[in-house]
Amino acid sequence: MEKFLSNIVKGCVKLLLPMSTSLLVSCQLDYENTSAIDPNAAWGSETMIQAYLTDIYGGMMPGWNFSGDGSDESGDLGDYQRGVNLSVSNNGIDFNYEYIDKINYLLEQLPAVPESILPVEKSRQIKGQALFWRAWKYWEYVSQLGGVPLILNTQDISDENSLFVKRSPTSVCVDSIIADLDQAIELLPDKWTGNDYGKIDRCAAMAFKGRVLLWYASPLFNRNKDVSRWEKAYDANKEALTTCLEVGHALMPDFSQIWLTDGTDNAEALMFRRYNYPDSYYNMYTLLPEHYTNGYSCLCVPNLPVVLAFPLKDGSSMALFPQSEEFNPSPLDTVRLKTDQTYNAQIMERLVTGMDPRFYASLAVPGLSFPTNALPAGQNSWSTYVKVDGVYKCMLDYQCSKQTGTTLYGGFYPLKGVTPGTDKSSSTYGGVNPWIEIRLAEVYMNLAECASELNNSEHDYKEALDYIAVLRQRAGIERGDGNWGYGLDLYASQEGVRHLLINERLAEFAQEDMRFGDLRRWMRFDIMNQEKYRSNLFFVYNVSTTDFSDFDWTQSMADPMTRNKFHLEFVYNVNQVEASQYNYTTSHWFFPIGLNSMAKNFVNDQSQQNNEWGGSFDPLL
Repeated sequence: MEKFLSNIVKGCVKLLLPMSTSLLVSCQLDYENTSAIDPNAAWGSETMIQAYLTDIYGGMMPGWNFSGDGSDESGDLGDYQRGVNLSVSNNGIDFNYEYIDKINYLLEQLPAVPESILPVEKSRQIKGQALFWRAWKYWEYVSQLGGVPLILNTQDISDENSLFVKRSPTSVCVDSIIADLDQAIELLPDKWTGNDYGKIDRCAAMAFKGRVLLWYASPLFNRNKDVSRWEKAYDANKEALTTCLEVGHALMPDFSQIWLTDGTDNAEALMFRRYNYPDSYYNMYTLLPEHYTNGYSCLCVPNLPVVLAFPLKDGSSMALFPQSEEFNPSPLDTVRLKTDQTYNAQIMERLVTGMDPRFYASLAVPGLSFPTNALPAGQNSWSTYVKVDGVYKCMLDYQCSKQTGTTLYGGFYPLKGVTPGTDKSSSTYGGVNPWIEIRLAEVYMNLAECASELNNSEHDYKEALDYIAVLRQRAGIERGDGNWGYGLDLYASQEGVRHLLINERLAEFAQEDMRFGDLRRWMRFDIMNQEKYRSNLFFVYNVSTTDFSDFDWTQSMADPMTRNKFHLEFVYNVNQVEASQYNYTTSHWFFPIGLNSMAKNFVNDQSQQNNEWGGSFDPLL
């Protein structure tokens, strides 16, 4: 019978040595292995204790994810997106408490380590980091499943019955997560320096606490609209912002440099994973057109909702979704785009030269530069299209003399995470751009949402717009007229801010794995279902030809004369398959416990399965 947890129990220690990829395992079995490393010796060395903590970091710190986040932001439409084959076997989440058990073991060993080995302050700091990571892992499960088995101590494998732990109520789990974070906040330094830079500090813990409480106050968990939850979320995010600013964090003045700035110069990064090739790196090929890679082509081609989530440089919007006559006064007119040549040219000009500067820092535009050395010097990246006999062909095929046969999802490509100067040989590794899991802009945005949702005598939509104005000012959007400027006066109401945040968060955090979570916690899958298909705008050459021998690849789409050679076409279904359409379930807001965990940990006790999936466990309690 398999015990509920993990790989580490008393007498079994797994360490990742700092200068080695080897794993050393020593376990007290039913005989004495005199050649093995004594696990107790690990607690007689600060270096070994720090290595134990490093192993936890290595296994738990998020990194770049380029397969899309399951939303309308990018990626192919799987069964879940299409609302088919929904079942526990297909959608279940199984438990892996390996790192929770490691953390519990660490927390139990620390008090016995003498000061001569580990000074009090260092012991406190290690405990604070461990508590943060335990809260992190529990929230990963609670955010998806609701309450889970809450295990805060190592288990005794000799007591078999004790290994089968029932799920705790969601409210109890959230209280435990916040308690861990509150302790961590007390124990951690404001900021780390020197070789410790990059570890979890007080600001990261405070910002994460704000994120957790924002989620817990959101409609997903808060169906009864408990105002006290919004008050707690507001207080946590306000305290996080105040502390971050006091200790020297700030918004990066140039949005485009956030993912190109590593180290202490990146004042905006609160929680991040650093890369340093060849010791640590990530594959970039799923970010790039296939013409620039030696691997799979981009899986993250931004869909039209991402493109239109960004406002224009005057703060106005062309967004189609969510639909609202009041807050979408001038959405992109896809019918007029096809029938009105002047309007078509106007929209093209806006996309090429007239957008929010965040747009150009986040997305590569067809016919403009791309940060690759795969093209000859001076050439722009022509991810535009030519239409021959009704079939779209990417002009990069002709520019690079490489017929890829890649499925055509659109000509915009993501820029966050792309190392400047990448080429085919380096496309499979990136070692410059840090992954930023939490940055100061998120704290501003979270605080804006909390203020608007409170909407009382102290906090309301006005305060919310103040915070969003700070982000739009940093972005470089024109101030313009109005009480707030930056195009924000249109949203001067609680409902207006709610509407604004749906696109503002998508624009600010494009490709940062937040979109699916945001729509889920707002219970707004209807937005993606209204979109129906993955759609996009193609820049199409006005001449139906495959002869580009005289085409000047150095010309720029920013030049009006060059733009006159192209027009925009709205492609409603880039997948070109009728079944590839969004049909997100609105009956299942939480995921089910996986069959493996149900069988082994709950002995198929259906009272432990979520009530949306045939069980009786209510994740809202």
